[in-house]
This record gives sequence, C-alpha cells and structure tokens, in this order.
Amino acid sequence: MIHDKLSKHPIEITQANGLQYAYIKKGKGPVIFLLHGFPDHAGSWDLVMDELSDTYCCIAPFLRGYYPTSIPVDRNYSVLSIAEDIHLLAMTLGCETYSVVGQDWGATIAYVMANLYDEQINKVVSLSMPHPRFLKPSLTLLLKARHILYFANKEKAPLRLAKNEYSYLDTLYKRWSPGLDYLALKQQMVACFEMTGRKEAALGYYWQLGVDGKQKERVALYHQFPPLPSLVLVGMQDGTVDLKQFKKMESASCFDIRYHASGGHFLHREDPSYCASQVRNFLEAA
Repeated sequence: MIHDKLSKHPIEITQANGLQYAYIKKGKGPVIFLLHGFPDHAGSWDLVMDELSDTYCCIAPFLRGYYPTSIPVDRNYSVLSIAEDIHLLAMTLGCETYSVVGQDWGATIAYVMANLYDEQINKVVSLSMPHPRFLKPSLTLLLKARHILYFANKEKAPLRLAKNEYSYLDTLYKRWSPGLDYLALKQQMVACFEMTGRKEAALGYYWQLGVDGKQKERVALYHQFPPLPSLVLVGMQDGTVDLKQFKKMESASCFDIRYHASGGHFLHREDPSYCASQVRNFLEAA
C-alpha cells in the first residue's frame, strides 16, 4: 500500500481544524514541526528526523489535501488556513511551544506562522523559498517559476500534470534539483495524485494565489517580517528561485541566510545531514 511507502516511520492520524490530519512523529524533547512542499510529502523529512530526534521531538504533517490528510470540503488551500492547521495540530498534540522548519510551500507557511503565533513559536527555518515580501515580479522569476502559470488553469492543470504518465514531474525535479535521485519520490507522488481529488488538492495551493492576492489584509500579513529569529537555507543550484531575492533578504536583520553550493530545491532530501546540523545549531544558539 502507498500508505506504507511514504515514510520509514509510522504514520499517525488525529483531528485538527476540522480535518483528519496525518503526521509522522519521532523523538522526545523540544518540538520541531517539519513542513513539506510540492511535489512532495511528509516522508521527505525522514532522514532529517533521524538526525534530530535524539534530542528533539520531530513532527512532520502531511499538509491539507495531501494523502492521507483530508481534502477540505471548501477546497480552501490558503497559506493562512494551513498555518492555522499546523498550530491547531500542535495544540492537539499538547505542544505548548515549538519551532517550525518548512521547505517550498512549507517555508511560506512557516513565515506566516511566525507572524501569527510568535508567542508559541521559538524559531523558524525556511528552505528554498524567499520571504513573500521579496517575491518581486521579474523576467528571471517568471522563467524560474513558470510552473505557476502552467498550473493556473483549473481545467487544464490536472490534465497537464498527469499527461504522459506524469512526465512533468520529471521536468520539475530535474529543473529544480539537478542532483536529486527522484525516481522513488515520483512513483510515490504519482500513486498519491492518482487518488480521487489529490492532484487537484496539490494544485489548489497554486490556484489559491489569485484568491489571496486580492485580499489586502492577507497580503499585508504575508509580507510582514517575522518577529522571530529566522534561518534561511538556499541551494545555489535551485532551479525555481532567483538567488538575487535571497541576497536582498540579507539586508533584513531578522534573516540569517546560508547558501549550499551544490544543493537544489529539495535540499533536505539531497543533504539531510547538512540541513539537520544547520537546524540544530540554529535552534541551540543563544
């Protein structure tokens, strides 16, 4: 069963924010939530969890809409709603304080969570995603993030994703992380996306961008600098980001930017030991 292939660790289920939430948990100690991106799942953190779980309680949720977490009835995939999901999941699991580590969409969620729940969150680590305030339109960004336009049409996007046995996933993995051995991951994601409503759920995150962009208060929240210490890890071979945006982030004192010379977009999969050590050193620094 695909359920058994998504992680080397047991997958647990609970309720959070009206959804059935699946998550992986390992270790004891201060809590770290690890949030995945697209096209990926919570099992992507397995090796990072292995290295951190000696002194930390690591929890990696499958984000809303990603199997085996529920698909929301209202098809709401706003970053704000998912941030609320994770915080309520933390409360359900008895986590009074915690840190958040996120990659791709998970990084964007982590930035927002820092603004919403700064009294509960200790520190934030983001991988492979600039802070929303620095996502300024440019020709370079348009080229790097052209998948967003490719997925924009709700009728065509699911067909485009599934075309030729999901060959577009090969394109994304190769472009975003040239050094990633992704074949097993692709097989897992195809198995998940073939389930009813699952590829539409993952694409719903991109469709939500147009909805959120029209709400001034929500945009203001997303663009607010986090009031917490924030570490940002960037692979210099990441094919979906404009490195100039991270260079501009260095001017903001709340961000500590670290560059991995050979890493791509899925840095936590490509070099889990590096990511684990960076997270550990950052969390334990005074």
